[in-house]
Amino acid sequence: MMTAWAPREVDQVAELRRLAAELEGRLSEASIPVAERAEALGEVCRRWRDPASRFRRAIVSSLVEEAGLAPATAAAGFDASLRAWSPGAWRALAARLPGIDGVGREPWVGVVPHILGSALPAPHVLPIFFTLLAGGAALARAGRHAPSLPAIAVAALADVDPRLALRAAVRRWPRDRADLTRALFDGARVGTATGGDAAAAAIRSLVGRDTRLLAHPHRVSFAYVGASALVARAGTSAAERLAEDVALHDQQGCLSPVGALVEGGRRAALRFADQLAAGLADRQGVWPRAALDPAAALSVRAFHDAFAVVAAERRDARVLAGDGLAWVVGVPGAGGGPPPFAPLGRCLWVAAVTGAAQARRTVGRWRGATASLGVAGNASERRGARALANWLGAWRLAPVGRMQSPPLAWRQDGARPLLDLLPEPALEPVA
Repeated sequence: MMTAWAPREVDQVAELRRLAAELEGRLSEASIPVAERAEALGEVCRRWRDPASRFRRAIVSSLVEEAGLAPATAAAGFDASLRAWSPGAWRALAARLPGIDGVGREPWVGVVPHILGSALPAPHVLPIFFTLLAGGAALARAGRHAPSLPAIAVAALADVDPRLALRAAVRRWPRDRADLTRALFDGARVGTATGGDAAAAAIRSLVGRDTRLLAHPHRVSFAYVGASALVARAGTSAAERLAEDVALHDQQGCLSPVGALVEGGRRAALRFADQLAAGLADRQGVWPRAALDPAAALSVRAFHDAFAVVAAERRDARVLAGDGLAWVVGVPGAGGGPPPFAPLGRCLWVAAVTGAAQARRTVGRWRGATASLGVAGNASERRGARALANWLGAWRLAPVGRMQSPPLAWRQDGARPLLDLLPEPALEPVA
């Protein structure tokens, strides 16, 4: 059970303020060179790759027992994140910091507050680790989906570098305790928050004008499949790779694709939908989807039935689904307007597009709320996908099959993972 790792509950504003003061004091006690900070964080992530690591097992257990994922699905999603969290990646990220070349002094970052959320590993771990790498201390409120996960990450860091781990603290309190959330951000120059749109707006209302809030509300992602990617080749097909991106994390993250734009006409889109359905059926056998609560199950049923009604009347529409609606692939009929919103739970649509204008019409309602665009195709098709990603305001263009493994340095919602935690003067060139 996760009770051994559960973060401590906070009940009083004074207690939270004492903790923030303690963390700030630890920053003043002893300096830890940035190179050592990067090595420690990289070593933690390296050890997490080992199936025998007790901290890895604890993180996977958190994703299973608290977030509700199936064990194999939880482990696969964690490994997808770890692909980009290598020791070398942490060293490369540290190299972006001012003063690392020995010229000038490191800026004083101070205590950075975080509201953690999501059922994925990255939103629980990276805000804390980025703050420590930047030279600050992290004070985080655990999310409700996997509250033990960030506490396990800090414990894993303590096993590598106890000094650095003492600069991080994870606590928990009810979401309706606005007094504690407001106190968390009191006096902070910058902080972060991850959650749904309503949660992000509520937190923003509690943060003072002098605090810059780096908010990460709900976002969606799509895939763009060029005609050249539909040609049969040896190796894993684009549909199989996209199925992996959908199945990882049970499609709960902002980088999980909810729709695919397919070049080559409606026949090509229907063939791709068949291949995608086969890929999702295969993934269901390896990475089972978690059981859905009644509200989520009803949303999945409604998504399926919306396509089933059209498919019963039109030959150019289709709906494919797994047993118990473990996954759903819908193909809308031509001229039927934008596809419906996908309810997650491994549901997505496949739409045929014949040019940039049609692609924009299909996904235009998500402009400004798109995290990433996956792409499969040749150089020309990738250029078209990049233009679409720029128009949507997506912050990442990734190969299909790698959408769930963003680099440490990717600018989620435009935020730079280190530099935006630093005081503004530190962003000026070092003389």
